[in-house]
Amino acid sequence: MASDIDYIVRTYDRSGDIDVSFRNILDIIAKQPDGNLQDYDPKLKSKLSSMATARSNALIRSHKLEEIECAIADLLYRIKFRESGKFQSAEGVRLTQPKKSFLKRILTLLLFFKRHHEDGQDLAEQAAALDAPLSILNEQLAALREAKQEQKSDVNILKLTDEISELSEHLLPPVLKAQADLSDEALKELLEENDANILLDSRSQVSVNIAQKILKSRPLWLSSVQAASKRIPLIPGLFDVLVIDEATQCDLASAIPLMFRAKKVVIVGDDKQLKFIPNIGKAQDVNLMRLNNLEPKKAARFSQSSLSLFDAALRVPNAQKTLLRSQYRSAPEIVDYISSQFYSGALNVAVDYNSLKCPPNQKPGIAWTDVKPNLELRNDHVNTAEIHAIIAHLKTLLVDQKYEGSVGFVAPFRAQVLEFETQIAKSIPGEVLAKAKMKAGTVDSFQGDERDLVLFSPTLTNKSTVAT
Repeated sequence: MASDIDYIVRTYDRSGDIDVSFRNILDIIAKQPDGNLQDYDPKLKSKLSSMATARSNALIRSHKLEEIECAIADLLYRIKFRESGKFQSAEGVRLTQPKKSFLKRILTLLLFFKRHHEDGQDLAEQAAALDAPLSILNEQLAALREAKQEQKSDVNILKLTDEISELSEHLLPPVLKAQADLSDEALKELLEENDANILLDSRSQVSVNIAQKILKSRPLWLSSVQAASKRIPLIPGLFDVLVIDEATQCDLASAIPLMFRAKKVVIVGDDKQLKFIPNIGKAQDVNLMRLNNLEPKKAARFSQSSLSLFDAALRVPNAQKTLLRSQYRSAPEIVDYISSQFYSGALNVAVDYNSLKCPPNQKPGIAWTDVKPNLELRNDHVNTAEIHAIIAHLKTLLVDQKYEGSVGFVAPFRAQVLEFETQIAKSIPGEVLAKAKMKAGTVDSFQGDERDLVLFSPTLTNKSTVAT
């Protein structure tokens, strides 16, 4: 949308091609020519903001409307069942109790009506009771129907979304450009500090004032946990928002310096996926707590040996939690399996069917091939029978059928991955593998990546040890 505007900084990659810090960006900004500020209509920006707010409110109303309609359907079913005469209340039991005096019965009725009609919440609570009187159910039904009318909206959410998308494509590039361009005064201040650094050969941390000006020009920074310490200054609240992805693979101690740099933190992860490998054991964890005068029972939610950052975040009281239900990557059959087995059916299929690249004569989803192990004595976590079967399948797929999708190979053990890489390099031309973006890795190394087709090698046989 704004590919020609420099507002994103990637700090580091493992290949060594990228290694950028705040001081490097300071040098770049100081040397870049003055840009021509792109004009945009502030009224359009205000209109876009209003449209986004209207869409958000419409979505909230739509969600509430769905909840109300479900509650109405439930009440109608209960009322119909009650009117059929099949329901037996507990009235008969109460009639056998000793009769109250007339005055006590009057007081009880007054308290009942006062308690149950003070507000709608009490009415809803009474209607939720299994033995709620029919009059309460009908009263709650009327209240829900009134609430339904209040939540109705004339906003067409799909149409409004399209309009927002169209206006955003037109408006966001000049807005981002205007934000990235510094004022003459701010640029002068940056140049003065840069010149001073060159003169004094200073390697000290950039000042808070300069760091904020750098962030105005480059507001979005991408970094790994390890790369941040040497490239992003340790200034409290430097970033408005910090988003930590794959938080189940991050320990709490490593994340604390990152969170120190932010005003707000969004922690994204999945405790059903891979977890981090702790660098200390539980005994050492307990000893460190006691050494720092922390009671292990009270400090357990900060455990470095057993909890990931995501686990620790789940234990924060009153923190807002959101489940991302829509799965945009996999075929419906795969999503349905994962959802039913691990997420109690909470996931929704949102994949674009046109984006799925299936092999010839195969439907999208999960396919299983039973490969009998070879009769060989080895305990190095290598299953050659599975490797040969997968390579034979890939030959058919990539060489004979000219499959045009990307392909991945995943196994639980590094030894199996290395053996596969050795054998496939001998069997299929390199240019064919490159075209298929062939990647082989363990479950850990493949985490977060994707391919159109993934071949999984369980590796285990009935000869594998119980520990394996």
